[in-house]
Amino acid sequence: MPDTPPPLPPDLPPDLRSFVECRLDAVTLEGGKAPWIPVPPVLKGTVGRFLKPSALITPTSASGTARLAVKWAVVSLTLVGTVEDGRLVLRPEGSPSGLLSQVYQGVDGWVGSLNDWLAANGYRLAPLDVTDGRIALRKERASVA
Repeated sequence: MPDTPPPLPPDLPPDLRSFVECRLDAVTLEGGKAPWIPVPPVLKGTVGRFLKPSALITPTSASGTARLAVKWAVVSLTLVGTVEDGRLVLRPEGSPSGLLSQVYQGVDGWVGSLNDWLAANGYRLAPLDVTDGRIALRKERASVA
């Protein structure tokens, strides 16, 4: 069981910090400049040191599913996000290779840490609420089996 939440960017909005730290049950993430997106390890020594990511959020035809196009200067990655069995899942659109594969691995590792942290604190995620430009996340208590 994790003892701490996954690493968080220093300029993370307070409501998202409280959500991740299990002090708030719901949060809405907006598109545009996105300080809420952690910089993947492979970018920390390059563009990630200087440029904050931006995000374009759009709903897909499937309920509770979002397309999230993230860009760090010249590096961009499009992910499809949903909640499966109470866990956030982000999958790359297409097949990332090279640097993009490493960026996705960093994102996927952080999301896995978030899911494990929430589970260790007795939470799971409800389905995503997605509209153009925003994603609303809500936690619910996990049932004890």
